[in-house]
Amino acid sequence: MTAPLLDVADLKVRFGSGARARMVVDGVGFTLGRERLGVVGGSGSGKSLTARAILGLLPPQAAMSAARLVFAGEDLLRADERTRHRLRGRRMALVPQDAKFSLNPLMRIGAQIVETCRAHRPAGRREARDKALALLEAVRLREPQRVFDLYPHEMSGGMAQRAMIAMMLAPDPELLIADEPTSALDASVQAEVMAVLDEQVSRRGMGVIFISHDLDLVAGFCDRVLVMAAGRIVESCAAGALANPQHPATRALLAAHLPAVPA
Repeated sequence: MTAPLLDVADLKVRFGSGARARMVVDGVGFTLGRERLGVVGGSGSGKSLTARAILGLLPPQAAMSAARLVFAGEDLLRADERTRHRLRGRRMALVPQDAKFSLNPLMRIGAQIVETCRAHRPAGRREARDKALALLEAVRLREPQRVFDLYPHEMSGGMAQRAMIAMMLAPDPELLIADEPTSALDASVQAEVMAVLDEQVSRRGMGVIFISHDLDLVAGFCDRVLVMAAGRIVESCAAGALANPQHPATRALLAAHLPAVPA
């Protein structure tokens, strides 16, 4: 039996200590193969903090513990910061919610992708530049040479999000975590970004954790879904089963996205 790409057991994240401690992720566990796993929940459900705990990107005031946290055979609970840094970016990548706030405003887009390429894989400047241009074309950005020379503020939200996806794909990661990657975009641009993600994930055969509050989006993109509420997983099902939710939290999320019935 093939070992999972990611194995998480009894993951907990808390803020504060003693009587004032607040548990924000409480006993989360799941495995992930080279598949698409959706993690859905309302604001404050713990879905983004779960992802950041896996990546080792929690804020200093947060404390994390787990019974097991293994990525591709690497025990992340025992890994030092140097090992974590090596894995993060090169083998585990994060696409954040609003790329325009995550990209460096003082660097051109192409330079940022080239820097990412060279930071994680040995490559000369010309080779990295050629790869960056190929990636910009792969994420369906027209005129990749022109986009290569743009600054983030010169791009639309959808362009910036696709450029961020290109940058995160540059080291050829095995695990991609997409944290609400389309929530700041309008419906038409959202569809374009999702099409890019779908194409790239299918072609590369990565494992994906797709975080969202939108059940329709997750149902159309993912294979399996975890529903979170109050820091816990309250429902786990195949994406196709989301139309028949079992838990009240899932039913509430589904109801929030149903069109209003005229009076």
